[in-house]
Amino acid sequence: MKRSLLIFALFALVISCKSIYYSDLSPKGQVSNKLPALQPQYNTYNLENIYSRGSTVSSTSGAYNSYYIEKTDKTLNSGYSTTTSTSYADERIQDVITIFEKDVIENITNNIGQKKGYARFNIRTGESYSKFKTGNFLIGWCFLFTPYLFGMNASKGITTLEVEVELCDLSGNTVGRYNAFSHVEKTVALWRGYNKTNAVRMSNIECVTNCLNQIKEKIDNDSRRLRTLLN
Repeated sequence: MKRSLLIFALFALVISCKSIYYSDLSPKGQVSNKLPALQPQYNTYNLENIYSRGSTVSSTSGAYNSYYIEKTDKTLNSGYSTTTSTSYADERIQDVITIFEKDVIENITNNIGQKKGYARFNIRTGESYSKFKTGNFLIGWCFLFTPYLFGMNASKGITTLEVEVELCDLSGNTVGRYNAFSHVEKTVALWRGYNKTNAVRMSNIECVTNCLNQIKEKIDNDSRRLRTLLN
């Protein structure tokens, strides 16, 4: 009997949770005085350490790869190299790339004409993981796991990040560097939460978005100086 209820609860937990939509990857909030067109870039080694390898790192340097896709040849063009598009098995890495690219192109810059520099994304410190709620499991065990069917938390997806965005001119000289911190927790639960994988992924999406919203405010306050240096 207990085994049947457990199987049913786990099955229900998988199919009855909230989903992640493409709109969740579309950042809102534009800089009031947009900057000239910039090329978005990210630090591959940095992202893989935070997500795919599951470690907490502190990084302020590394090789940057551009991921802005030119519509004419579908290649990735960078001041450092030209490579083909890369797909990442860990969806969180692709989420970061998508959110940052859309924010730079749609909300931070006037993406028209020649690029005047680079916008570089880097995670200085961070971790993204799932945390099992042992206490709730014991409660569920005592009551044949029926509390899970009524929305009791099974675990949490947790992400903590310190994000840095560096703005550079075409010569690679830094004209602005902005940091922001965010901590987000998402619940794994029936009806009102996500499944385990999506809870971690959504916590990361919101954490990155929160950091970029803070950074956009700082860029907005500094936009006059930045525009002068980039033009």
